[in-house]
Amino acid sequence: MWDYNLPVDKIDDLIDGKIDRLGHYNRETIFKKMLETFPWFILIELIDIEVIKELLNHDIIKTLKSPALRENYFYVSKRLQEIIPNTR
Repeated sequence: MWDYNLPVDKIDDLIDGKIDRLGHYNRETIFKKMLETFPWFILIELIDIEVIKELLNHDIIKTLKSPALRENYFYVSKRLQEIIPNTR
């Protein structure tokens, strides 16, 4: 991780739900940090779209610092729910 010494493979495990915590991060807090840091095209390269669809929910979006990001990700979340069928 860019501000902590966290192994990339462990970050993947956290996002995929294989582990519960990594340092002080849990799955939701690491995803929120990624939303606030990376552009969308990077996120979809790093994280499976099904995982993004699952994690990109109202509870996480409403905690984003930027009003513009909140607005954009509320829209993205809605569209993902519409276009990607539930598989879980």
